[in-house]
Amino acid sequence: MTPRRLTGLAAAAILTVAPGASATRGPSDEIVFVRGTPPTIWVMQADGTHQRPVVTDLSPDSPAWSRDHRWIAFVRPDYKRYPVKVDVWLIRPDRTGEHQITWTYPDQAELPAWSPDGSRIVFDRIGVGLWVVKVDGSGMRAITKSKGFDDYDPAWSPDGRRIAFVRQGRGPGAIWVVGANGAGAHRLIKPPPRSDNDEHPSWSPDGRWIAFSRSLNLTPPGAHGFTGTTQIWIAGSAGRHAHLLVRNAGGPAWSPDGKWIVFVSGGTPSLYKVRPDGTGLRRLTRNPRGDEDPAW
Repeated sequence: MTPRRLTGLAAAAILTVAPGASATRGPSDEIVFVRGTPPTIWVMQADGTHQRPVVTDLSPDSPAWSRDHRWIAFVRPDYKRYPVKVDVWLIRPDRTGEHQITWTYPDQAELPAWSPDGSRIVFDRIGVGLWVVKVDGSGMRAITKSKGFDDYDPAWSPDGRRIAFVRQGRGPGAIWVVGANGAGAHRLIKPPPRSDNDEHPSWSPDGRWIAFSRSLNLTPPGAHGFTGTTQIWIAGSAGRHAHLLVRNAGGPAWSPDGKWIVFVSGGTPSLYKVRPDGTGLRRLTRNPRGDEDPAW
């Protein structure tokens, strides 16, 4: 089992790449990401330096920081089971304290995201909606009902009141928002014509903006095969003022101070960061195995 992945990433982003600059080191300056196939989880400084592995066994995926950067949530498959067993695990960035917190079999868990206070984790229970669990593994409950839909890619708002996510039915996946109590689910952003999916919502730290990936179908009418691209867009948290940030890129994640967005681009995917106004693009990784799924 591999969580949903970006599609259509081209060879490079559109901006001029500047060398990575040094950053003040500290917990919030670290980015966690996935490297290679089979996947492993790595951590690095925000300038791309001090790269180090954190979880390297049994194909871990979908890492997510707690707000205080004391814990990383991730999913781990068990290929000895059929269907594959996949659950949420936690580990400290120093590789200690690794333990499992969900038991969802025969369902599969993916794409965990932390509540701002660090007490709960929301995740996609594939095919049966979004679920929330306390970090001690107790109190698991559903917050969306996905009958006829596929709900995934949850992201908790900084004030803890809302969760952005992707809902896909018969048409393209769109960014929706639901109350953290499961009430008031509504579509936030309508995908444009010839859109494939809007995915990977990420809230700005002040809660005013949501960055997301937009996949577009560029195949000419009547043509065989598929031609597409993925872009990073930003929209206001009420769904208005959507605008393009970076072409040929996806998987955005905001920095804790709101000054940067880290993302994925390239044929062999690498990590980059850019300011929310589109300036200051910097490449962070150059690994032949490929790097994806960044979280700040």
